[in-house]
Amino acid sequence: MDELIVLSLQGGTTAEQDLELLRWREAAPDHEARYQELRVLWAATAVTWTQPSRGRPPSLTDLERRRAASIEERRRRGGSRIPGVRWARAAILVLAVGVAGWMGALMSGDPASPMGVLELRTGEGEMASATLADGTVVRLAPSTVIRSSEDPTSRHLHVEGHVFLAVAPDAERPFRVRTLGGEAEVLGTRFEVDARAGELRLAVVEGSVAVSSSGERVELRAGDQSRSSAGTRPIVESAPELGQLLEWMGAFVMFEATPLREVARELEARLGLRVVFADPSLGLRTVTGWFADEDPEEMLQVICRIADVACRLNADVLRIGP
Repeated sequence: MDELIVLSLQGGTTAEQDLELLRWREAAPDHEARYQELRVLWAATAVTWTQPSRGRPPSLTDLERRRAASIEERRRRGGSRIPGVRWARAAILVLAVGVAGWMGALMSGDPASPMGVLELRTGEGEMASATLADGTVVRLAPSTVIRSSEDPTSRHLHVEGHVFLAVAPDAERPFRVRTLGGEAEVLGTRFEVDARAGELRLAVVEGSVAVSSSGERVELRAGDQSRSSAGTRPIVESAPELGQLLEWMGAFVMFEATPLREVARELEARLGLRVVFADPSLGLRTVTGWFADEDPEEMLQVICRIADVACRLNADVLRIGP
């Protein structure tokens, strides 16, 4: 089945093969876990490495184009909708521990060392995604450079360009973002960083972030954004609407221990859906994972499986619960 999974990730499967793979994934939690593990590995190798590695990885742009072509072909052939299915809980979520260890080995000059420095960059017109050694997921806009490092007491990411982050929580090791226009500190959250020409704009989607510049520190919460530069103090203001804020990421969506109610808010903003909870308590369940250029219905299926809830999609309304 691994060969079929890889073929699907390459965008080379037929509608019949897609259906075969979907049935296999739904047959057992271990099947879904294996699929997600291979998908994360495949996505990770799409990053452009600027240090010596084990061969040049395939272009992310090519992979996304082929995946989009596969989705379009399935739609053209009349792919079916699968509403009202209750999916089993996946044994391993999208952010697999094994991948974090694999990335950590590539980050260091010494493959046996868990620490090190990793530099990733995107060219003009190219986007990329990566899972860092600590489990943090980052989406890079075109013409962006990031340098990631960590030690026993902290995690650091230097940004030149435009990124979106879903930071893995670690109370013992704060995550710090460094730019020419200021610094940010966070324990675990989702936020956007735009650091170009010596200026920093940071917008928080979930959680809270502390931004420091010119000796002043401000705390931002969901819905806030700040602007600063090396010579100015941070200015706090309201962030744009969620759909507008994340429009540049296209069909890329990421969550990190995100409550389902927040997931629903983002799905409403980005997919134009109306989400209805049959039981409000279901909104407290959390979702961890990321999705790159997925068909919306497939993405909803995986999200509902991870949260272990029954979902039914009817037109533009997603009902969660019995």
